[in-house]
Amino acid sequence: MFWLICISHILVLGLAIESYEATDGGMERTNQSIPDSVMSILPAVEAILKDYTEIRKILDRDYKESVVKQRFKLVALMAKFIKEKSFLLASQEKDSVVKKNIWNLRSIIVKQLLPVANKLSKSKKGRRQYLVKLNSAIDSIKKWSIKYAHGMCFTDGDDGGKDKDKDDVNSHLKGKCEKLYIKSINKPVIQPHRSYIYAVGTWLRDASDELFTKVYAIDKIGDLARPGSKDLRRASQVKVYDDLNTLETSGNPSSLINLPAGKWCQGTDHVILNNNLYCDHYNGSMLMKYDLSTGEAVIANPIPELKRTISHTFCDGRYRYLSFSTDENGLLWVIYPTGNKGNITVSLLDPDDLTNLGTWYTDYPIYVPFVGKVGNAFMANCVLYLTGFCKDSPTDIRYVYDTVTSKGFVLEENVIPLLQSNNVRGDHLDWASVWSLNYNPVDDSLYGNNYGKLERYKVSFEELESFEQAFGNLTQTSA
Repeated sequence: MFWLICISHILVLGLAIESYEATDGGMERTNQSIPDSVMSILPAVEAILKDYTEIRKILDRDYKESVVKQRFKLVALMAKFIKEKSFLLASQEKDSVVKKNIWNLRSIIVKQLLPVANKLSKSKKGRRQYLVKLNSAIDSIKKWSIKYAHGMCFTDGDDGGKDKDKDDVNSHLKGKCEKLYIKSINKPVIQPHRSYIYAVGTWLRDASDELFTKVYAIDKIGDLARPGSKDLRRASQVKVYDDLNTLETSGNPSSLINLPAGKWCQGTDHVILNNNLYCDHYNGSMLMKYDLSTGEAVIANPIPELKRTISHTFCDGRYRYLSFSTDENGLLWVIYPTGNKGNITVSLLDPDDLTNLGTWYTDYPIYVPFVGKVGNAFMANCVLYLTGFCKDSPTDIRYVYDTVTSKGFVLEENVIPLLQSNNVRGDHLDWASVWSLNYNPVDDSLYGNNYGKLERYKVSFEELESFEQAFGNLTQTSA
C-alpha cells in the first residue's frame, strides 16, 4: 500500500513537471493571477497538506507505527521535491516579487518542515514536540498558500489562523512577579470527606485568607453530577466548611450559600479571593463576581474574543469555556481560548470591577492534533501552566508561558509529571477525570476534583535567574 501511495505521489509530481516543461516553463494557468512557476509546485504543496490530514486521522484512532512512519516519509519526500524544484524555479524567475515568494516557501520547507518530517519518519522518540513543530510548519505553508496561491492547496478548510500582537502590559506586573518556577508536583493527597461532593465540581480555599481555615465546595448541578436533570450546567450552590476537619468528619457543610437565580455560575474553574467568588456567568457570555458575605453580585462585560463552542472548552467540555486563577501576588487572571484554533489567551483582571488590565496571546491551541486537548490551566508567579488531558492518568505540564517576557515553551513529555490518581470505571483502570484544578498560593498547592475525589497536590518551586533558564533546556520547541 505504501508503495502504491508513493507511486501516486511521484506521478502527480511528474505530471506537474511535464506540464511545466511542455509550455517551456509556463503551465497553462487555471488561475491567471498565479504565476506559472508557483503553479508548478502547488501539486507538491497540496500533497503535503493531504498527507498531513491523513496523519491526523490515523493518529486519532488505533494505528500501526509503521503506517504512521510511512506517511511521514511521504511528507519528507514531497518536501525534498519542493526544496530542489523551488531552487531551480527561483533561479530562473525574472519577476523579483515572485522570486521572493518562492524563496519564502523554500525557507519554510528547509527550516521548518523537512527536518521535522525526517525525524518523525525515523523515530517515535520526542514525537509530541516534533508534532507541535509539524503543526507550526503546516500553518506557515497554509498562510503562504493563502497569500500567494489564493488557498488553492487547502484540504481542511482552515484559514491557518491569524497572527496576534502581544500587548505590552508588563507595567501591571512590575515588581510583583518573583522568579519562581515550578520544579515538581507531588503525588496527590486524597482529602477524606463525608459530605456529598458531586463528581463534577470544584473545591477550593480563599487565595487571600492567611488564616486559611474555611473550605469551599461549588457544585455543578446536572450532567454527570445529577443524571436526569434538565439543567446541564448550573452551578448554584456554595458549600462552606469551617475547616478541613469539618469537611472530613461532618456529612453537612457549616453553611450553604445559594446563588440567586440568574446569577449562577457555569463550568468548574472558579476562584475565591478576598471573600469574593469569581466565575463564568451561567447561560451568558459574562464574567461574574459574587460577594460571599453580602450576596451582592457584579456581572462584568464579556470577553469579546472568547470562543464559546464545545471544541473550545477545557478537558472534554462541561461548559468549561474559561478558567479563573489567582497567584502569589494577589493578581486575578482569566485563561480562555481565542481565534479559529482556540489559542490559549491570558487576561489580567481588576478584582474590583473585572476590568481587563491587559492580555497575552500564546500560540498554543486548546487542542493540538496528535497531542490532545488541554485539560486544566492555572497561573503561579505570573506564569501560565497548561496540563495534558484531564482524563489521562498520569499526565503532565504540557506548556508554560511567562507573562513578564511574553515567551512560551512546549515541554518535553513528563518533565513535570502530574500524577492524577486513577479511578476504576468498568474495565478502565488507568482513568481519571479531573474536572477542576486550581492553584492556591497560601499553601502552594493544587486543588483538584477527580470525579468526586478531592485531591491536593503540593507544588515545589525553584528560584532561577530567568524563565529561559527554568524551561529552555526542557523543550525542543517554543510557541
